[in-house]
Amino acid sequence: MDPVHTEGEPTLPLREDLSSAYTRVLRIADLDERAHALSDLGAKYHTLREEHRSMTDLEKAISALEEAVQVAPSVHPNLTKHSDLLGTYLQENFKEEKDTPALERVIQVHENVINLTDDLDLAKPARLSNLGTALQARFKHSEILADTENTISSYQKAVDLTPDGNLGKQLYLYSLGITLESRF
Repeated sequence: MDPVHTEGEPTLPLREDLSSAYTRVLRIADLDERAHALSDLGAKYHTLREEHRSMTDLEKAISALEEAVQVAPSVHPNLTKHSDLLGTYLQENFKEEKDTPALERVIQVHENVINLTDDLDLAKPARLSNLGTALQARFKHSEILADTENTISSYQKAVDLTPDGNLGKQLYLYSLGITLESRF
C-alpha cells in the first residue's frame, strides 16, 4: 500500500491528506521504503507549491526530502535522486528568499550529489549544470572569483560527459559560453 496515495484519493490530495500521509510514512519500518515514501511526499508538496505558489508547501517539500536523504541507506541507489531533488527544491527556495546561507546549503547538496554520481550516469551532466547554476548565483551575490572558475569547470564537465547529438549538450555549451564571456 502506498502511504502517500491511497485508493480513491484524488491525484493531488489536499494538504490535510498529505499531513496524514506524513504520519503514515513515519510508521514505515523499512528505511528504504520510508525514504522513497518521503521523497514521493516531497514531490506531492512541490506539485501543490507549483499550483498555489505557497512557500509553506515548498518548505514541506524540502523537509520531506531532507528526511528522505537522512533515512536512506548510504549505499542506496536512490540516495542521489533524493539528494538531487532536495538540491533543486533548495535552489528554488533560494530564488524566492535570496538567503545566502540557503545558497551555501544548495551548493553543498549539489556537490554531494556530484560526488555520489558516477561519471557514466546519464544524470551527471544535468547535476553538474545544477551545481554550476548555484555557483554562478553565489558569484552574483558575493563575487567570489573562485566561483566563476568552478562554474566553468562544472559546465565543462557537463559538456564533456554529454554524448554528441544529445540536446542537453547545447544547453551546457551555452551556459559554458555565457560564463566564459562573463569573465571579461
